[in-house]
Amino acid sequence: MTVRVFGRSGQRNDAMGPGESAAPRGPHFSPRTGLIALYALVTAVLAGVLTFIGDHRPAAAVAAGGVAFVSAFMFFDKIIGD
Repeated sequence: MTVRVFGRSGQRNDAMGPGESAAPRGPHFSPRTGLIALYALVTAVLAGVLTFIGDHRPAAAVAAGGVAFVSAFMFFDKIIGD
């Protein structure tokens, strides 16, 4: 059985064998993205812990951590160059 793969232009590409992928394999995200996510995670955990220490409400601590993660991710994305 021959498998024919059509691209976006509608032209036929070469047939692919079993186990072959049309997209090249590579890392899921860059080291820069991993570093930014790590910094944002540390910031979120610190914000959550400090909120819990001050307020003793787990829901408020989780909400503060979530907001801090998103804010820190956007902040570090802006300041860490490509």
